[in-house]
Amino acid sequence: MAEDTLNLKNGEVLKGTLLRVADGFYYFKSSSFGDLKIEADKVLPAPPSPPKHEPTSPTMPLDPAKSSLRPPGPPNGPPEKEGPPPPTPDQAFLRRLLHIPRDLHVELNLGLDVMDGQNTGESLTTALSMNYDKGRYFNSAGAEYQYAKVNGERNADRYEVKYRLVRYFGSPGHMRYFSVIYNTYEHDAIRLLDYDYNAYVGLGLDVYRSPRIMLRAAAGPNFEFRNFNGLPAFGILDLPSTRTTKVFAYEEFQYRPLPFLSIEQFLLYKADPSETRNYDIRATLGIKSQLDEHFSLTVQYQYTFDNSSPTGISQKASQLTSSLGYSF
Repeated sequence: MAEDTLNLKNGEVLKGTLLRVADGFYYFKSSSFGDLKIEADKVLPAPPSPPKHEPTSPTMPLDPAKSSLRPPGPPNGPPEKEGPPPPTPDQAFLRRLLHIPRDLHVELNLGLDVMDGQNTGESLTTALSMNYDKGRYFNSAGAEYQYAKVNGERNADRYEVKYRLVRYFGSPGHMRYFSVIYNTYEHDAIRLLDYDYNAYVGLGLDVYRSPRIMLRAAAGPNFEFRNFNGLPAFGILDLPSTRTTKVFAYEEFQYRPLPFLSIEQFLLYKADPSETRNYDIRATLGIKSQLDEHFSLTVQYQYTFDNSSPTGISQKASQLTSSLGYSF
């Protein structure tokens, strides 16, 4: 009958029967030395042949996750790879149909906004967001459009497109430095913005990172290009376009108290160093509940203060959004 073979790092080869692997030890019955208890770090990593009492079948392969022959790893197991979980069968079909890479997460949201301040009223919002996580490189992009009759005047006609690239320096860990490039393009008829383009370039640090908590901060220069489109209906004449170089700082926090529940908070501050009264603040707090593998429900509150708004336009704005999301 066939014997099991155990190869030791010192070059010795033991023949006999492997009884079990547990608690960081190999329990082995040697043909020459009898029962042995050998530390796992003294055994070569190549897995030994299966013992006689656990035969395998060509039609029923041995599951490595359930096999007692697998060499033991660290007490807490190997570090998990960052990124989204493997797709479900339905997701796999959509990904094959649309040729979506495994590391790309796509979510479509449809929601209702209640606004106050610069815009007052209710609006219907559609949003598309994408995250592409490649470990040391993290890309996110999004587009949002709002439709409503607000302020008793006309359609808000607001849309925003944004893209962010984060590149980490060093291997994944609790604290990682990174560079960030963040671009946003916004149009808002009620705020008289023909376009408002912002480019943020900075350096940041993951202050703390774990499977449940992530705290991140970044800072750097901000290049803003803004063009107003004033209309007589608002009592404001056409305003010239502006080009401003500011400094920005942002802080981002994510907390997952339960597998299906996550809390996200974001704070952005930017100011003109040459004119301290010219500053913007944007704060966001959201709660997201995963209803099942595809659908989620999100409630988000956003507060904006723009001290550079033209006369006649409110500097303050708040927005409460409830949305249903579908991810694939």
